[in-house]
Amino acid sequence: VAVLQHLVFEVPGATAPWTVQVRIARRSSGALRKDAYQNAIRLYARVAMRGDPPMTGPVALNFGFYIRENADKRRGDLTNLQKCAEDALQGIVIGDDRQVVSVESALHLQAETDRTVIEARQVPAATG
Repeated sequence: VAVLQHLVFEVPGATAPWTVQVRIARRSSGALRKDAYQNAIRLYARVAMRGDPPMTGPVALNFGFYIRENADKRRGDLTNLQKCAEDALQGIVIGDDRQVVSVESALHLQAETDRTVIEARQVPAATG
């Protein structure tokens, strides 16, 4: 019987939505925020994975986005927050986003602190 991996970790700090990359000489403030947010997710993901390779097979993801009451109004919508976070997991927690068979996301407004809670778990492969 294979042991299925399960991982939960928290990334402190403000969230940033996924944005379309436009080729311009200077990166927009939105693109810079997205890059910083994804780099923070990658850092905490690497620590949580403890040097293990990315999960293989089907994976379920759960995202909790906690945003302070007086937080920046440019936080983005839930779908773009999820996409930004999911993209940052590739190559660290999951090998590829095609492995993702289930996603749950929740936006928690008026939180005490800005943070993202990420859960990833391998799920048994479907048979039949």
